[in-house]
Amino acid sequence: MEIYRLTRLGYALSNNIRPPKDNSKWSVIYYLRKNGAKDKQDICDATGATTYDLMSLRNKKIIAGDEGVTV
Repeated sequence: MEIYRLTRLGYALSNNIRPPKDNSKWSVIYYLRKNGAKDKQDICDATGATTYDLMSLRNKKIIAGDEGVTV
């Protein structure tokens, strides 16, 4: 289970009041700001983002991913 959360940079970016329209990466940023740390599948289901979008945000150090324990 992969858990993602915003980094300091991501939190600062989430204060942008005029993001580009219909952009799944921005949807992820705002979703994590509102909900805190979430599972990869929850993020993809709620925002329509792909695994590529999450990896792109992670490489830019906007979000951070942690491995959780599967129960």
